[in-house]
Amino acid sequence: HYDVQHSTDSTNWVTDDTVASPGTTITGLTPGIAYSVRVRSVTADDSSAWVTSASTQPLPPTVPGAVGSLEVVADDDTTLNVTWTAPASTGGRPIDYYAIEHSDDGSVWVADDTTTALTTTIDELADDSSYTVRVSAVNVIGAGPARTSSAVSPRILALPGPPQALGVTAGDGSLALTWSPPADDGGRSVLTFEVETSPDGTTWNTWASTSSTSTTVSGLSNGTAYSVRVSATTVLGTGTPVTGSGTPTAPAPSGGGGGGGGGGGGAPPPAEATAPGAPTLTSSTAGNQQISVQWQAPDDTGGADITGYTLELLGPDGPQALTYAGTSAVITGLVNGESYTAHVSATNSAGPGAWSAWTGTLVPAGPSSEPLGLNGRVGDNFAIVSWSAPADWGGSAVSTYVIDVSAAGLTQQLTTPDTQAMLLGLANGVAHTVRVAAVTDYGQGAWSNPITLTPKSLLLGAPTSVSTVRTARGVTVSWRPPATGQATRYVVAASINGAPFRRVATTSTARASFAAGPKARVIQVRVAAIDDHGRGPWSVPVHVMRRTLAETGPTRHDQSTDISHHK
Repeated sequence: HYDVQHSTDSTNWVTDDTVASPGTTITGLTPGIAYSVRVRSVTADDSSAWVTSASTQPLPPTVPGAVGSLEVVADDDTTLNVTWTAPASTGGRPIDYYAIEHSDDGSVWVADDTTTALTTTIDELADDSSYTVRVSAVNVIGAGPARTSSAVSPRILALPGPPQALGVTAGDGSLALTWSPPADDGGRSVLTFEVETSPDGTTWNTWASTSSTSTTVSGLSNGTAYSVRVSATTVLGTGTPVTGSGTPTAPAPSGGGGGGGGGGGGAPPPAEATAPGAPTLTSSTAGNQQISVQWQAPDDTGGADITGYTLELLGPDGPQALTYAGTSAVITGLVNGESYTAHVSATNSAGPGAWSAWTGTLVPAGPSSEPLGLNGRVGDNFAIVSWSAPADWGGSAVSTYVIDVSAAGLTQQLTTPDTQAMLLGLANGVAHTVRVAAVTDYGQGAWSNPITLTPKSLLLGAPTSVSTVRTARGVTVSWRPPATGQATRYVVAASINGAPFRRVATTSTARASFAAGPKARVIQVRVAAIDDHGRGPWSVPVHVMRRTLAETGPTRHDQSTDISHHK
């Protein structure tokens, strides 16, 4: 078998286990304390020499990491089913439970349940609201970072109904259409209306996609009957259309010139301009609080010069019409993280023409603000730092955090997906400056306010600057606390006339006295500190100078023991 032992000072060894095969786990150790481990093999006849490891420290436990994949599915009009996977890291302690919360605005969170399972149900919700759910794992240290879902509505939504009150007015080569929004929008706001025409009721051509409730279809043939239909579109899709029909009609000719035998009439009047065709979008991009859109002039100018363009922007505040002289636009002042789309129409002397296709969904994004509440605690060659997510993510979710650690002119960086990290390998007694920045799809955001952390050894050192004074009644000893560790008490030992050291005082201060009679001619004193884990190393022994005849006066002491009987 194998014997396994551990020690904090490589002198006093504690037996941990006897195992039949190589490998074991030592538990019940104290984080921040350095331990050495030694192993030997034992047979029926003999045992090998001990093999000792380098000194190492058990990692202190932390809160768990974020839970894995989080899925929220609407079950009915008031219920959400929530499932997730366990975090990759438990923080060194078992997961006690999972905390589940929901919010309808992303700011105020309502606690729903705690469970040890990986699924739960949230019920009794309003069927006309969207909800965000977040889940965090909790162990004995605390709650880990929460994983947050996208917004989900418990209501089962539908496509919009048909628009109402479709009106068709015939014109010269055109049909003017008007309508009202549908009575039932299916639970989501109408984004656009799709306008289509057909010369035969079978083949349909898209004329426009507009957020307006009117449009004029131009470029039609006079005397030909056309079918028209208009349908509403929401985020869920396009609903049932309302249909109608109309026949463009040429205006009646004006009266001709008169008399005289057989004189021909005047030249025909010039053709009137018609509304232009649709521009062609060439590119659209999103930036920091802005979008850019470029397009080409329509191939069909309607027989007149293009005098300008109207860009209709659809965003969280509804439609907005903007006018431009050229074929590009940069729209600023938008909200990062919100969705926008746009289309363009050209205008000539006859009026506005057909709309272009819509751009894809454009989501402006910028750098995130700084992480909040950076703080830390230190140990022996390590530090643990934690923080909160930025107040402004810049329009895209935080994927990781960059931690910048600098000391003595050297800088290193590391990344983590969580809002806490353990920094290992730091030099004790050296000030380290730490700051954190969030990383999103846009890139790295602003740095947090820096903090300064100075790791320190948790192992007790020896007291320093030990000094003694011989008095008429004994010896008074004083010292400075150890440079490392947290001493709670001190023990003083003395050697009289060459005898072994013996404890003579225990005190909670850095001063003690003990009695020593006239037979105590040669006195040596040493001091050790004590903490919750035991006694630290002894100081270097100090010789006590003999008292001269001129010295008088007793000295007060904390605890005393007359040990002058030692020879």
